[in-house]
Amino acid sequence: MKCFSLKISRLNYGYDNQVVPLLRRMRNLEKLTLYIRMSHQVTYIDGIQLENDILIYLEQLHTFVFYISTEIDAEHGVPAVSNDEIQRTFTNIRYGQVGCFIDYCKSGCTISHVFSLPVSFDRLETIRNNFPNIIFNNVTSLSIIGSVPFKHEFFVRLAQSFPLLKSLHLSNLSLQSEDSDELESDNNELYLAVEYPHMTSLDILYAVDYAEQFLDESKARLPNLIQLKIDYVILQDVTENFTRDATRANCMKVKRLILADDYDDNEMIVQPKDFYIYFPLL
Repeated sequence: MKCFSLKISRLNYGYDNQVVPLLRRMRNLEKLTLYIRMSHQVTYIDGIQLENDILIYLEQLHTFVFYISTEIDAEHGVPAVSNDEIQRTFTNIRYGQVGCFIDYCKSGCTISHVFSLPVSFDRLETIRNNFPNIIFNNVTSLSIIGSVPFKHEFFVRLAQSFPLLKSLHLSNLSLQSEDSDELESDNNELYLAVEYPHMTSLDILYAVDYAEQFLDESKARLPNLIQLKIDYVILQDVTENFTRDATRANCMKVKRLILADDYDDNEMIVQPKDFYIYFPLL
């Protein structure tokens, strides 16, 4: 075997006693692709550990494409490290260019992300708002979680860093406008509408304060949005019970609307007539 690809979206345990022994046996590999997200770890996966655990056993390897996310629980007490410290561990020429960033979670856990450049994977999951200022040209599906308010500048950077984004899942229960007046005026030229030309799916069910950010066309433009997941009460509010013109354009092409199920399953919701005018393609 000369080429091998392994993708694991959630690995709680088993990296040391399953993944590493498996890869060590593939001594004739010339190309290795790894996408692994690990939780409940006791140490970061960095360049030194990858070299000592895996790469020194793969003498024929000339191409290594990877994205590895390591989540360390707070109780393990691992000392804080900087992006530069992790970056310096990737000195082996087989890595090529490498990027990294670290997320410090409100719960106390720490998540490191290390990846080869350019990023060739089409999906990134549960990252936070401090991703580096690089262009993720291949990423089309993105999941972002936050515990601090996202400001408008964040969404500008999001669109610039992920220009081909098709699917976005956003989770953040912090209020966007609590400590900022930056969006008080829809006509503020400093905060032009953010363009998401390729986005077809948007999930803001757990980001209730960001419905305005995405659905108001003065703040965002989603010309190809066909699936929307949102809390029904929030949707009513932001659209002013499906009559508001400012949010109409971003809803007109939606074909699938997934609403929070916060009512009795046996209760039929009778929508106002404006609802079906607002979503003509449902």
